[in-house]
Amino acid sequence: MHVARQLIPLTLLPRAISDLTGEPAPSYREIWNAAVDGRIPVQRQMNGRWYAAPIDVPRIAQVMSKPGCTGAARVGTAADPESSPQPEEARATAVIG
Repeated sequence: MHVARQLIPLTLLPRAISDLTGEPAPSYREIWNAAVDGRIPVQRQMNGRWYAAPIDVPRIAQVMSKPGCTGAARVGTAADPESSPQPEEARATAVIG
């Protein structure tokens, strides 16, 4: 089985969140912004599309349900080097390549 089939495309995350919580889902744009900002655990594949692991949907729903979810809180902890803010140039490289 191909790995991408086990992942949920970002376009389907609003529905997955709504199904899980029974509440109205955040918009695709809100989820996309959170993905690009590194606030939710998603992966960008070689095709340029963003995907989430099904096991991460509850965590994503929790992050997206916080009031004012436009903050800069990142996934991970202070001890996690991946959670530290990256310079704009490094982030652009990570997103593009």
